[in-house]
Amino acid sequence: MRFNPVHLVALVALLQTDFSVGANEVYNYNITASIRDLTTAQGIPNLPLTLSRLRGDDWIIVSKGKTEANGQLDFTSTKYKYARGTYKLRYDVRNHYNVTFYPFVDITFVVSSLLKRYAFPVLLDEYGYGTYLGVFN
Repeated sequence: MRFNPVHLVALVALLQTDFSVGANEVYNYNITASIRDLTTAQGIPNLPLTLSRLRGDDWIIVSKGKTEANGQLDFTSTKYKYARGTYKLRYDVRNHYNVTFYPFVDITFVVSSLLKRYAFPVLLDEYGYGTYLGVFN
């Protein structure tokens, strides 16, 4: 491959681009929650979820819903605009098992960049849960 000065100019321009998000800017983030039962390896349907945003010392509900048959709930919509800030996903698991040690699974996270897609999978059994962050551009 031969050196092309045009590529160098384009690379320098890209490196100088500011990709940060201003504190008051809003974007259509794609936030997806999912939950699976570890004992059956199946998604948990009709599980209530709440997405909230921290404002000052108070949690303000942004959206609510229930998981679909596959155990997923997609909070993505053009009507939901997410600004930079601290958010919380609350999985209400009280009614999934007869006895649940953890009645709620709360995942608190910070939206601080232009990443467009956040995925929050939860693996659940009666006495514990596990989660991780899936982030995609």
